[in-house]
Amino acid sequence: EQVDILRKVEARSKHLLNLINDVLDISKIETGSLELFVEENVNIGDIVRTAVETAQSLLLGKDVAIIHEVPPDLPPLTGDAQRIQQIVLNLLSNACKFTDHGQIHVCADRLNGEIVIAIRDSGPGIAPEDRELIFEAFRQTKDGLRKGEGTGLGLPISRRLAEAHGGRVWLESVVGQGSTFYVALPLETCLTPTI
Repeated sequence: EQVDILRKVEARSKHLLNLINDVLDISKIETGSLELFVEENVNIGDIVRTAVETAQSLLLGKDVAIIHEVPPDLPPLTGDAQRIQQIVLNLLSNACKFTDHGQIHVCADRLNGEIVIAIRDSGPGIAPEDRELIFEAFRQTKDGLRKGEGTGLGLPISRRLAEAHGGRVWLESVVGQGSTFYVALPLETCLTPTI
């Protein structure tokens, strides 16, 4: 019984820490004080695998499978590996939150000088009028408010972090059929390694 209580306390503490970190991140981004720790040879395959492993715990009790496909020969990126991990995990966490059954498919590939990561879910989809709103800080769709989790900062942070790398985040969605979120990060970048 004590172990169960301690696990719940730990999970809630981590949730609060994540909320605080999100608020701090959006504050840094909006004041222009966010700094990237840029390194060479960032392996997208490793980032996707780690994000999928982390996200599995968000699906406990749900009939949802995460499938991931990353070619082994993807070229490495120059960027902030921790922040790229944050982007992928934010998008994957949202997919887990809104998918109650079916599959979440994560893939990455090289396309037109970029690495494009796609996260497709079988959730409720996003109405056209909400597709830009969800990228605004502290804004959520009605489904997001009903779920009662999070602050509405994950998507704005992800988009801004991708833009800080010279990339972008966008989505395609059909109401009732799910959503696909894309992250494109350039292979050629003007970012210089921090060390």
